[in-house]
Amino acid sequence: MNCIEELKKIGIKIPEHIELTEPMKIYFEEVCKIPTLSKAEERALLKASADGNEEARIHLQEQGLRQVISMAGLYAGCGVPFMDLIQEGNLGLMEAVMQYDHTVESSFHEYASTYIWQAMTEAVQELTEEIKVPAYVAEMMQKIKDAKDELRHEAIENPTAADIAKKIKNKSVEEIAELLQIMEDPSMLEQKEKESEEKQTNDEKQINAADAAIESLIRQEEINELLSVLTETEQQVIKLRFGISKDKPYSPEQIGKELHLSLGEVEKIEKKAMEQLRKGAQ
Repeated sequence: MNCIEELKKIGIKIPEHIELTEPMKIYFEEVCKIPTLSKAEERALLKASADGNEEARIHLQEQGLRQVISMAGLYAGCGVPFMDLIQEGNLGLMEAVMQYDHTVESSFHEYASTYIWQAMTEAVQELTEEIKVPAYVAEMMQKIKDAKDELRHEAIENPTAADIAKKIKNKSVEEIAELLQIMEDPSMLEQKEKESEEKQTNDEKQINAADAAIESLIRQEEINELLSVLTETEQQVIKLRFGISKDKPYSPEQIGKELHLSLGEVEKIEKKAMEQLRKGAQ
């Protein structure tokens, strides 16, 4: 009987989508070898641990390893690697052993589960903050996790997107499937955000280019209206002098060469045209 079958035998199921690496198999095999304790033995160890017995504390931690694996299976698919979830859960278990009051009647198993859940939840939240998951996505991920838990209690071992969509009424199967993929691989969300930002940037560039073109047309119409009081030659001189029709302003000498006029003629035309424009602006 292999380690997975051993775990199943004691009620611990590893999600089918989890890829079992060799280190994981070795770890599970070692956990399966740990003998279970009776309630009396567990109470004796809890008392000894509270009295500072390090060996008793280690035995209690070893006893909780199966519980951690079982709880990690419920959190699988939230983006944190399975073995990392187990490691975080083990840290929570160690804290529970340290904090448990053996004089109370509450079950150590139930007490430890709170610390294990908290450790795993913090690991998932930390990843969520790392990849900047939007609040609405994080909320939907939690709804999916809750729906998966409900379905497992209804004996649906590996809920599909269609199964989950029946529980979450306002989301389509396609949307649920996409979120499940993100929960498996959080880097997908970063990629989608990047693509969305790039599209938004391109859209903004197109809008800005269109706005600039419209502004240019309006400005050109205003200039044409302003210069309409001048003769054609005067308009040409003013446009060249102020770079309206060219990339840069022309000097009087350059205007003379362009329009085949003398320097004196250019200066005279410019002076007259500017007087006309000032009168029109009053």
